[in-house]
Amino acid sequence: MSSLRHVALAVLLLLALRTSSTSAQDSIGVDIAFPSVGDFSLPVDLAADGNGYLYVVEQGGKIFVFENDEAVSERSVFLDLSDRVYADGEAGLLSLAFHPDYEVNGYAYVYYILEAKAGEPTDWTAVLSRFTRSESDPLAVDPDSELILLEIPQPTDRHNGGETAFGPDGYLYLSLGDGSAGDDAFGNGQNLTTLLGSILRIDVDNPSDERAYGIPPDNPFAGNDQGYREEIFAYGFRNPWRFSIDHETGHVWAGDVGEQSWEEVDFVVKGRNYGWPVMEGGECYDPPTNCTQDPLVPPVWYYSHDDNRVSVIGGYVYRGRRVPELVGHYIFADWGGRMLYGLEYDGNPNASTSEPVVTELVNTGYFISGFGVDEHDELYMVSTFHGGPILRFVETTDPDLDPEPEPPETPIADFSFEHRGASPTQGTTSFVLGVPERNHVRVTLFDAIGRELKILVDAQLEANTKRVIELDTSVLPSGVYFVRAAAATGTVTEQIVVAH
Repeated sequence: MSSLRHVALAVLLLLALRTSSTSAQDSIGVDIAFPSVGDFSLPVDLAADGNGYLYVVEQGGKIFVFENDEAVSERSVFLDLSDRVYADGEAGLLSLAFHPDYEVNGYAYVYYILEAKAGEPTDWTAVLSRFTRSESDPLAVDPDSELILLEIPQPTDRHNGGETAFGPDGYLYLSLGDGSAGDDAFGNGQNLTTLLGSILRIDVDNPSDERAYGIPPDNPFAGNDQGYREEIFAYGFRNPWRFSIDHETGHVWAGDVGEQSWEEVDFVVKGRNYGWPVMEGGECYDPPTNCTQDPLVPPVWYYSHDDNRVSVIGGYVYRGRRVPELVGHYIFADWGGRMLYGLEYDGNPNASTSEPVVTELVNTGYFISGFGVDEHDELYMVSTFHGGPILRFVETTDPDLDPEPEPPETPIADFSFEHRGASPTQGTTSFVLGVPERNHVRVTLFDAIGRELKILVDAQLEANTKRVIELDTSVLPSGVYFVRAAAATGTVTEQIVVAH
């Protein structure tokens, strides 16, 4: 949000947004998902633990947990950080993410703005911390178990970013704004020596000697000698308040809140520069004309501040069952315009050659401040004001007709995929992918419990193509792994054993 809008919106929080698109979908609606669970005070995030419970993050510092049942009427406090969170304007407790192995290790990660202590300078600090589940209460974490992973000085209490999420690669992602009150006053958007104005990616499972986390070896600036922050995954953001990672494709989507004229939706690719403050949306900002746009990445979609639109709220690619016609659409909102949008896009990061289609889905009447998904991939929206309800899509299918359809049999693949190395293996091993017909094939490495570790190929291959895929197993711990090749026509999986 720009400095001109700050005074009017600070009491509301860091959000406000609008939109422009095609005609609305008359069949799409929203309703209150849990009418009996009670009101929430300035909810900003919703998370699921995969075991049938949902968690609502309040900006003031509390996280509540309740059963994922529309008739639920009871909730409890999962974590209370109100004694240490600075909650005002855009600052506060901003997000929650569960470790992929939460059921086993009990690790939950939160991002918040620290309350300055008496006698200290009035500077602000953004904190990324890990908490551990209580031994006596499985629906709470121990507030004294805090392990601080990152402390990031903030020059103001604005443009904090605020999303945390684990990717299918097992790494933790965190979004940070430029830390300014407007116009990128501290020059952080294009500064690779600071974490601000970036989306970060860190390895929380393998801490280093210097840090409570590790640097993924394929991070774009890992091992650089120029002083660039190795945690950076992508940069050039103003205030990426909400981003998400599509678990089906691994694609990263972000809503970056604009300054004066434009709100933007970004398709985020590792190592790329998303332009702020050189550009706002798809237009020059600083300088206002004739800016150098190469190699900046333009947004997939951007829209003006007409019709009360003021702040984009990034959402999720919809993968649920309640509204089948929206599957594969990226759902996002504008806080001020109160509109939900659906964006269809083929995943090509070059927006100039792959035009998105954006549809106004429904004017919710609520100030949407964030999104979340449950263990069934159903989408929820949290809303500031009007009692802070949790919203969801009104179902457009009859749940009694097909409550849980059996997955279709995997079709026979019209491509070949075979392992051409020894097993067990200690070093480099290879696979041969053969495509007799034109096909889009994704080849992925998984560990023994099904976690996606690395995407080896994700490309459209022409007919009569053979590709040799080499995998360096020397960097993998000993154990069993699976390499899967998948296309619309089928799936082939090869098992390998790594022994050192």
